[in-house]
Amino acid sequence: MGPFILREDDGSSQPVYISNIESLERSICHPPCVCADCQNGWYTPEEQRNPAQSYRRRLTDIETERRVCASLAQMRDRLSALSKDLDVFADVILRRWEKRSRAKREELLKHAAPDLAEEQWLLPRYTYSRERMLIHERTERRRRQLLLPWLNVEVLKSNPSVLFALLLYRVAYAPHHWAAFDSAQLTLSWATGHFDIDFSDKCVVMHGPRYGTLVRWEKEAAHRADLLGFPRAILVLEAQAYLMDVLGSIVEHILDGVDRTLPPRNQKWKQLIANAAFRETGVVESWSRYTHQPFSPPPDLNSDYLLSLARTRREATGDHLRYLQCDIPYLRRYMKILFSTEIFKKSSDSQKAVLLASRIHSEIGSHQWWSWIEAECKHVDAMRRMYSDSICRGSPLPQRYDRALGALELLMVNQVIYRAKCLEELLPHVPGMQKHWSLKRGNNGKSPGVIGTLRRITPANTQESLTNDMLDWCLVQMLGQPDNQTMFDHSMLFAMLHEHLAKNPAERHRLDEVVYQVLSDLSTCHEMLMAVRLHRPQNTARTLTETETSEERPAWKWHRSRRGNAQHPGLLRDMGGDLITDLYLAKPPAGPKLVAAARIAQSRALQHSAVEKFWARMRDRIAADFRGSDFSAAEIERLLLVASAHLDSEYLEERKREDEAALPEAINQPDTPQPPASFPGGFESYSRPKSVVPPRSQLTKAGTESEKSLDPNSATLQTVPAHPLNQEAAQLATIQVSKQSLEVLLLMFPGKHNGDSVGGRHVQWDEFVHAMVDAGFTARNSGGSAVAFTSSTSENPSHRSGGGRIVFHKPHPVPKIDPILLRVMGKRMARWFGWRRGLFATSTAPTVDAAAAAAAATIAGSA
Repeated sequence: MGPFILREDDGSSQPVYISNIESLERSICHPPCVCADCQNGWYTPEEQRNPAQSYRRRLTDIETERRVCASLAQMRDRLSALSKDLDVFADVILRRWEKRSRAKREELLKHAAPDLAEEQWLLPRYTYSRERMLIHERTERRRRQLLLPWLNVEVLKSNPSVLFALLLYRVAYAPHHWAAFDSAQLTLSWATGHFDIDFSDKCVVMHGPRYGTLVRWEKEAAHRADLLGFPRAILVLEAQAYLMDVLGSIVEHILDGVDRTLPPRNQKWKQLIANAAFRETGVVESWSRYTHQPFSPPPDLNSDYLLSLARTRREATGDHLRYLQCDIPYLRRYMKILFSTEIFKKSSDSQKAVLLASRIHSEIGSHQWWSWIEAECKHVDAMRRMYSDSICRGSPLPQRYDRALGALELLMVNQVIYRAKCLEELLPHVPGMQKHWSLKRGNNGKSPGVIGTLRRITPANTQESLTNDMLDWCLVQMLGQPDNQTMFDHSMLFAMLHEHLAKNPAERHRLDEVVYQVLSDLSTCHEMLMAVRLHRPQNTARTLTETETSEERPAWKWHRSRRGNAQHPGLLRDMGGDLITDLYLAKPPAGPKLVAAARIAQSRALQHSAVEKFWARMRDRIAADFRGSDFSAAEIERLLLVASAHLDSEYLEERKREDEAALPEAINQPDTPQPPASFPGGFESYSRPKSVVPPRSQLTKAGTESEKSLDPNSATLQTVPAHPLNQEAAQLATIQVSKQSLEVLLLMFPGKHNGDSVGGRHVQWDEFVHAMVDAGFTARNSGGSAVAFTSSTSENPSHRSGGGRIVFHKPHPVPKIDPILLRVMGKRMARWFGWRRGLFATSTAPTVDAAAAAAAATIAGSA
């Protein structure tokens, strides 16, 4: 136990460990380097003064090498045996494990791997336990469990796919491919001193054929993570050796009694390897590789994938803002969601107006950030392609690529912090979190924009919180800084949140759509950050000041020229108040049929004018944000386009068609007056000065087939297709789908509109996913409520919808898509994939069970 001895332990409070000064100073081991990178491999002298992080022994070089070689030998022997068993008996393993009940799987696991933790989420529970303080009572069993905190009996017995995924990826990829990930899983335990650690000043090679070789410390190699200090490296090797031992033992027990002379049976296993997609039990979508990283391929920086993530989020936020401008039912639906939140309910009428305008303004800011993140990913992708032949383990990164990665890492760190801050601001106002907060109304007249004073009334970071309200605990932990190694990893927290909501459907009602959107942004940002940080060779860290000065891409222009413009509550109040009064609270016309028809046309015109007036003001607000910045006039014009969608000819033509369709429909409607829109908390007392609807902006309108766009790396306006139709999809006569899928797809493209209402029924989320899969897409969970749909190639020629990716959010708390949202989803598919109502037809192929067809298509296309 090093220099510390137990002095006092009464069994209830924290035990007391003491050491005399001489013994403590003699025990201090000095690492070769104390920089931030090398602190991942050794404890600093100051950290060693903590009993939990004090080294237990100093090892000789011979002892050090013996420890390393023992782990490597165990790992290699088990890996070789597993590979042979899978080559011959893979199908037997699949069949026998799937047929076992959960109880029988649990029984086998306890015999094969008795040291495995029984329950999920060991790390949070251990962190709050008194056991972690008892340094003198640490056991080998607990050490093994903490080496693999994500592996346990519960997760293995619940879904047979988990074991199959582990066998596939741990055998297909050599241990050095997993080294960065396995080390990252130990970060919190390393930082808080959960392990007994021995000291050696040697390093271990962490890549390639020399993986596990013991060498002396070398500055450049250590700082790019080609080498890792022995104290941390031996934990990684032990974790990998123990995992292979567990998998080997499980396979041995599964194959117990099998005739070893039988010929190889591995056709199903080969199919599994070819498809390589796994799902949770009873779920249509493939699991997220972010929240299921231990059961997915090892992390690898795929610049195409990062670019796809950023582009998809940019397109999704852009579409959302577009339909807030161009689709009045969608805007009404959005306002209704906001007004149902606790902060709106507790606000005064003028505060409601400010909050509405501020929320839309912040959504525009979020879209701009995704555009700038996309620009950074494009830059990284360009550098990676340029220097692809020079990027290899054991060698320095090309300087320009190293700087590009450093800039992207820095941007994503700040984005994770920013998105966590957005979540922090929302949490006190989430309906299901109210029991944890108190709001003292009033502000003593100091600020008209202040609703009151918020105060947390329950502890948030305790064992009781984890046990009694895991939903709240997870959300609070997500506010942690990504560089604080004593905080829980975001990917683990998202996995906990996902599992908790899946097991407790009633808990979904405690969150609203706004929170789920913020969570999806946060998870995507953290996924991108970890992709960069787990890249090997590791890039050089950059500072914000240096990057702002040297880089000319949009994100850094904004960072160095941000001015902290005030939000001007008076302007926001007028903007939001006019929109609420003229649109949300406007009474539908009533009266005789012919008169009502004219009034409907007049009402629609007034509503559209109210929306246009709001967005004209919002454009002025955005322009003010960038006044005096480093952005050129052309770049600012590009930034204004996101708030100018209702000015393009595409929108004007669509509005004309809807107006023409609305008049004859209105004549056929019954003469029954409609109630006014309800506003939670009331808004009748709000009054504002009458204002004239401003004239349309003189912004140049695009033609029917194009809209203005701007390359993120250029200030030059370009013309790109407004509907980037995939050529193959546009030329197809039909996409053949099942009768059930056709019904859902046709609901996405309703034939007629009735004023501001849209007919149709609510669609179950699983129905929608099945229809998308049937039409040639694969579905994969993508963090938070986001599900990514990727166009895939199928043997069926009608599925040739080409490449592409789009994200839709699973509705919460009830997994049903309302007609308004479904119609907007159809508009997005038309915009990006060329879908239209006449594109689909009933398949002439034999009917197949929808769930089985969806599962098969998902597996077939998600490799």
